[in-house]
Amino acid sequence: LNAGFQDPIANYDAYYWEVKRIHQFNGEVIDKSYERPSGGYIRDKYWNGTFRNLNYGNPLKRKDTTHLEEYRRYFREGDQVVVRFSKMEYEVYEFFRTRREQIENQGSPFASPLNVKSNLVGNAVGIWAGFSPSYDTIVCQP
Repeated sequence: LNAGFQDPIANYDAYYWEVKRIHQFNGEVIDKSYERPSGGYIRDKYWNGTFRNLNYGNPLKRKDTTHLEEYRRYFREGDQVVVRFSKMEYEVYEFFRTRREQIENQGSPFASPLNVKSNLVGNAVGIWAGFSPSYDTIVCQP
């Protein structure tokens, strides 16, 4: 799947995006919730003010029996995919970035210690954030 957007020229922009197929198989909705592709949190540090392409394979349902085994990581022709796209503040992006790094490096003897960044005060770790997403539907075609 290939989608894109124009990043506005600003000091800082960060985004969060996720996808969901909206069609049914045997009368049941295939994807009941949105899934975040790997790298679903992005920032414009290196591409501020330019057009940005988002390319990804199907992150949904590795055990999806409606897909043939060889196509499980890909969308099929005719799949209708909703992309939910949100802009976020710097502190929110930093929370998700440091949280992901901590999870991915957990247990590695070579990883540097990392504190998850937070915008909460006191001894709490977490994030207080609100999202105002935009939605777009893409029909997969070759």
